[in-house]
Parts: sequence; C-alpha cells; structure tokens
Amino acid sequence: MARPAYDTDLTDAEWDLFEKTLLSIRKSTQGRKPVTPLRETVNAILYRLRTGCQWRSLPHDFPRWDRVYRIYRRWMVAGHWERLHDALCRDVRKKTDGRKSPALLSSIRNPSRPTLGPKARATMRERKSKV
Repeated sequence: MARPAYDTDLTDAEWDLFEKTLLSIRKSTQGRKPVTPLRETVNAILYRLRTGCQWRSLPHDFPRWDRVYRIYRRWMVAGHWERLHDALCRDVRKKTDGRKSPALLSSIRNPSRPTLGPKARATMRERKSKV
C-alpha cells in the first residue's frame, strides 16, 4: 500500500532534477546498495526540516529514523547539501536570467548605511559613562 503524500514530498520532476544533481556531486557511487529507497529518505529529511520534528518522531510510513538521520548526517559532513543547494541555485539562475552567478552588486554592502565598528561602540560607551 502506498503511503499518503505529504506537502514536503518531491514531485517526479523535482526528484529527477535532484537525483541528477546529487549523482553529479557525489564522487563515489561505490559501496553497498541503500537499504531504503533514496527518494523516501530524501522525502523524510525534507519532512523533518520543514516541520521541525525530532528525528525519532518521524511518521512511521517513512524509513526508520536512524537510517534517515545517518544519511542526512553523512551528507552534511561531506558537504553534499551545500554543493547540492549551490548547483540547484545555479541551474535556476541560468534558466531565469542566463547568468551562472548572482550580480556583483548584490554582494556589496550598501554604503548608505554604515556599520558601527568597535571604535564607534567604545566611544558611545565612554559618552554614556561620563554622563
């Protein structure tokens, strides 16, 4: 019997893109075959991240929580999530405006709003203490 779909589940098109990107990021596909289907594991991770529930509180129709957590943690340590995010953002950016990276101006801080450095903060403390 198929499990009910959650709002956080990936659609078929999203899964195809996710799987293709993940396979290009992971250096090695060697090793044992996963015990649980990868798509269900990713859906469980997305459910947990969206709802904020504890790992042990994942619904029973997902794979076992310890297996899901182990894969999540392994990918986190290896940097797969960050590389996956960057690759997907790059693909979306190329499809929308044709650029691989964001504009330079978006990464420069706004000069009209100067920040207070440590000297300015110390000066303000001195003024308050003298009064």
